Amino acid sequence: MYPDEVRAEAVEAVRLGFSLAEAAELVGCSKSTVGAWALAAGAGRPGRGGAVHLPYDEKAGLVARYEAGERAADLGREAGVTGCAVTNWARRLREEGVLSLMTEDEC
Repeated sequence: MYPDEVRAEAVEAVRLGFSLAEAAELVGCSKSTVGAWALAAGAGRPGRGGAVHLPYDEKAGLVARYEAGERAADLGREAGVTGCAVTNWARRLREEGVLSLMTEDEC
């Protein structure tokens, strides 16, 4: 059993936007334990919101920052998407070009 202070620190980290893995590493316990604590405290799990649709300009800006060396996870968190979304946009832009990041309305 973990002390209440450890549980509170982990839940607060999740509320602040840390991933479950990051919060678990911070307090020294498992990811599943932090997830259970967060759910019990009503903090939910990070990255479980509704769909986020970003305009082309914002996607392109995030990709440029990613290509310049910023972490995809940090950029994704800032924009309300996953780090995987950022790396996927970078790959699509490289392989398929600008139109691959645009919606029909933006073309």
